[in-house]
Parts: sequence; C-alpha cells; structure tokens
Amino acid sequence: MQDRALLVSMVGALAGGLAQTYLALHCWDSIGVYSPVVRWLFDFGLRTKGIYSVLYPLDPLTNVLINMPAAWVLTRLRPERVRLYLIAAVIPSFVWLNRSLANVSFPNPHAGLTAWGWLLELSSLPIAVWLVGCIRRTGGNWMVESVPGGSRRMASVNRRPFLEKGCLTKVRV
Repeated sequence: MQDRALLVSMVGALAGGLAQTYLALHCWDSIGVYSPVVRWLFDFGLRTKGIYSVLYPLDPLTNVLINMPAAWVLTRLRPERVRLYLIAAVIPSFVWLNRSLANVSFPNPHAGLTAWGWLLELSSLPIAVWLVGCIRRTGGNWMVESVPGGSRRMASVNRRPFLEKGCLTKVRV
C-alpha cells in the first residue's frame, strides 16, 4: 500500500511539475507583454546594464512567487518525501526545456545568461517549497491581526513562533 501511494504521489509530482512549468512560461509571457516595469525603467533613463541590475534581482523573486502553488501541492503529497517529489517535478521539465541546447557548443557568448537561467529553473521550486514549509511549521502565525477599534497592526506575539522555530533547521515539510 505504501509503494502504491508513493507511485501515485510521484506521478502527481511529475504532472504537477510539468503543469507548473507550462503555467510559469505563460506567466512570464504575460509579464513580458503587459508589465509596465521595463517601460518605467526606460523612462527613468536606465539602459542595458542598468536595467539588468534592476531586473536580475526581481527574476528569482518572481519565479518563486509563480512556483508557490506547485510548492504547496508538493508539500501536501503523501507519504512525505518532498525531496523525491522535487526531483520528479523539476528535472523532467528542465531536460525538456533545455533539450535544444544539446547541440550548442560551449563556451558561447551567452553562457552566463544560460547559467543564470538554469539556476533559476532548478532553484525556484525548491526555494518555494522551503518557504511553504516555513509557513506551515509556524501555522501562519506571522500574519497581520485586527485590533479592536478597526486598526491593523503586526502581531508581536504571533511573530515569535516564526523566529523561534526558524526555517534554517532541518526541514521536514
């Protein structure tokens, strides 16, 4: 029974990883077409290296946010073998998306950008899973709470479990 549940979860992780890759590609297409950020940066006077210095830090954050739904699904699969599910979700889509690079000779002039893209592809979902695990362990107790009188403030008592349990300890999501 345990082997069957693991097999079903692995197939679910594989399907979820492929679906997440498809969704991420469409999200990035929409961001590229409809986002006003690049136009604002051009209007601000940034060109080439200036734009890259602003956009490169935003790419990992955007990728992690796009991968959060898939990360939540991976942490809900049973039995709990998140590392195995991450491999099943990330590697097939990585190989599929980069299959055309098999014929490219290295070093090439765009090797740095290729390596940056590979790093984003391979690390976004694991980082998102780590963040979801941190949120699940703390029970979401770091949220904003309402105070009598209608004002909202950060709950100082509720932030403590997030800081005490920490997210850098051994993760069992």
